[in-house]
Amino acid sequence: MLGYVLQFEGQVLATGSEAALIIGTAALMIPSMAWIRHQERFRPLKATGVIVGFLGVALLVTGQGPSNSTGHILADLLLAATAVTIALVFIYSKPLAMERGDRAVTGGIVLTTSLLLLPFAPLGQTAQTISDPTACPISSFSQYLER
Repeated sequence: MLGYVLQFEGQVLATGSEAALIIGTAALMIPSMAWIRHQERFRPLKATGVIVGFLGVALLVTGQGPSNSTGHILADLLLAATAVTIALVFIYSKPLAMERGDRAVTGGIVLTTSLLLLPFAPLGQTAQTISDPTACPISSFSQYLER
């Protein structure tokens, strides 16, 4: 859940492409963290791929010119923390997924995260009321079909 909260906050301060790049580094962090925990061996080709991947993302994100303001740096940090949480979920859920099956574990993660985020959902919404019945999307769509 923490990863999603960090992601939502970071995406407000960053562009969508930058957020996708940084969050995508989770795929690079997974083998790195598994190697640190002595769960995976790093062969030269894999190590080179991870290093080149991190360098590529770093060059793309930091090479955006004068937009490196405090808000921009904060966004990068929040999004990087999101990638770390994603990688940690994969690392720590792997033994359980091997024991219980990946579908059951993925379903449990999605269900647990959804339940934990549910109380916070109204905070991200603006209150809207429908003053006219034709403003309802279903009514508008049915009127469109009648034309």
